[in-house]
Amino acid sequence: MEAVYWSDEDATTELTASTFTSNMYNYSMGNGVEDTKQAKWANAKTTDDGSYWVWIPRYAYSLIYYEEEERVHETTEKTQYGDIDILFMYGTSDTHYRDVNGNPQPLPEGYKVHPAFQAMATEEDFATNPLGKWDTELEGIWVAKYEASKETSTDGTNWITVDVTSTGEGNVITTNAGNKSSIKIRMVSKPSVNSWRHIWQHNMYTNCENMYSELNTHQMKNSEWGAVVYLTYSPYGRNGEELAVNQCSSFYTGAGPGLGTSTIYNSTYAYSAICVTSSN
Repeated sequence: MEAVYWSDEDATTELTASTFTSNMYNYSMGNGVEDTKQAKWANAKTTDDGSYWVWIPRYAYSLIYYEEEERVHETTEKTQYGDIDILFMYGTSDTHYRDVNGNPQPLPEGYKVHPAFQAMATEEDFATNPLGKWDTELEGIWVAKYEASKETSTDGTNWITVDVTSTGEGNVITTNAGNKSSIKIRMVSKPSVNSWRHIWQHNMYTNCENMYSELNTHQMKNSEWGAVVYLTYSPYGRNGEELAVNQCSSFYTGAGPGLGTSTIYNSTYAYSAICVTSSN
């Protein structure tokens, strides 16, 4: 993998480097009120297939509820008006977070380390693992930046994206997963291409598991998705901005809502490189 970043918010120019430097990412807090897009999450790109990944660092969180939409009066009752406070942990610690200078500080009362980064420890964990924990403690996880897409090749060198329009085209396993077809198949995470659709659950699971088996790639667990969503909603992400589903009727990966609005399920969609590729 290599570090990847962009020249500006509109992703005008993509830049890569062999190592990460401070100008490539910045997990900084916004003002907690509006979507400042202040934070820049660390992105990486696999050199063999060009897939994009985003780093989700180990963190603890605290849920804060308010009585009203304006978020003035806090309450101990669960309401529909809430914020998520995030503290990034020091290494794999469960008891200390990193301050602005990177030094360890005791984790305040009321914060919980997200289970997507934790190791199994209790009898319930080992029996059913209801919170989706791991065998070891993790400092963070790399998450595919875009929906999966399918590519094929006749020579293993030149790859083309396949627009999956039927079950027959989509419901297959990749070459890494054991497909013996003379046409090589691989799964990638790339922007502005047609997403992989029409595939059965078990084939999806198998393809994810074999994308990079030596790196433990796998279909995202509920706990991991939760870790991404919490961080996205927090001041280190979009400051409570509601995220819309991909509404592109042509199934382009990385597309968001119709331009000029964040309304979920808005039927108007305009294709734009700005809303298909992003630095966050």
